[in-house]
Amino acid sequence: MAMLRRCNGLILRVCFMFTDRRPTSVQDLYQDIVYNVWRSYGRFHHLSGETTWVYRIALNVAMKQRRRNAVAKRRVPPLDVAIHRCIVDSDNDLVDRLYELVDQLAPDEKALTLLYLDETPIREMAQITRMSESGVKKKMKRIKEKLKKMNEDER
Repeated sequence: MAMLRRCNGLILRVCFMFTDRRPTSVQDLYQDIVYNVWRSYGRFHHLSGETTWVYRIALNVAMKQRRRNAVAKRRVPPLDVAIHRCIVDSDNDLVDRLYELVDQLAPDEKALTLLYLDETPIREMAQITRMSESGVKKKMKRIKEKLKKMNEDER
């Protein structure tokens, strides 16, 4: 499906944001998301953009999987920084620090942060998360303040 090729990057970003970034975890979530997109394609009516639609599915699958894992009480130890750098293909300390901080956010906050980092327009963020545009703006302001405070507190 051509849509999956076009949306591959956003699916991978969701996978990195909502997993411990181990290759097996990323692959499992990626497969779940692709399966759900493929299964739901017949219900895609093109009322929104395809990236909006895929984001919505990807975030819902990722948050559902996270809730399931929380209920099962499976905690994975933090990923070693060196491995983390290899997986996200970055040796930038700022990127690593951002991931550490974002990892501490609630799933809905992570979702908005991911969309924000992908420079998704506010209107599209609202459609994906089913929030109002003003709600997205307020929530993003609170998330930015929270990340700033977390960064300052840990230094």
